[in-house]
Amino acid sequence: MAYAQNRPTYPGRGGHLAIRQCDYALCWQQALCAGGYTFLEYMSQDRFLLCSDGLHNYLTDEKTLAQLSGQQPLETFVTACIDLANTGGGRDNITAIAVEVEAVSRSAGEAGVSVTRKVEALKRIRLFSLCDTQELVKILNIVHVRSYEAGDVLIAEDTVGNDFFILVGGRVSVSTKGQRLVTLGPGAPFGETALLERTTRSATVRALEPTKVMLIHGDDFYTMLEQQPTMAVKLLRSFVLALHQRLRAANTELIAARGALTTMSQEMHLAPEHTPSPC
Repeated sequence: MAYAQNRPTYPGRGGHLAIRQCDYALCWQQALCAGGYTFLEYMSQDRFLLCSDGLHNYLTDEKTLAQLSGQQPLETFVTACIDLANTGGGRDNITAIAVEVEAVSRSAGEAGVSVTRKVEALKRIRLFSLCDTQELVKILNIVHVRSYEAGDVLIAEDTVGNDFFILVGGRVSVSTKGQRLVTLGPGAPFGETALLERTTRSATVRALEPTKVMLIHGDDFYTMLEQQPTMAVKLLRSFVLALHQRLRAANTELIAARGALTTMSQEMHLAPEHTPSPC
């Protein structure tokens, strides 16, 4: 993932180049903007040109700039851009830097899961509901994407783990003692209690079909919170609110169960006794 702060940015891929400010969509995908930053996922041989107005004011023709990028190696690309600006008048100082991605190391599971899709998945999780977009992007730094085939076990009952999962594609079954409890689909979180306490898993989660998940390791999560105290307060508040809602729901269920038990007891007390007839 790359970012640029509030500067004219020229992202290029596959012989195409686009002139964009940080709050516009990039030429090949929607960029994610937060706090003055543009976040995007990049590929091998992607090229970025960041520059001052002294160059930007003369780079108004995307076609010409794309041709220039395609013809020039990285070592001479910036010089060629400066020459282009000077030929056009060169009325201001020029500062520019060009960067080209040599290689990108990603797991097979991460292919096809964009930054925007990951952030949208995090937004739907109650634990992260109070985080702003910039904080969600920081959380992405500890997110891993994993792929599973049908029948693969993501979580095994009675094993110890502290990984938290968010389902982004496919379906999984949740079972305990061999009995299926529920089937989960895209967007569903599971294993969140492991972020709070490294404890024995209470259920088995198994992929029912090819499945893709976002995974957060508990150790990475706590390291991030130590570095981001403001975010830690928000997550703590979210957790307390979630706990409060669960307690209220449990209290409501308890009151309903007690009422049903009282009604049953009264009905049994009022029922006439049956005296068997003599033989």
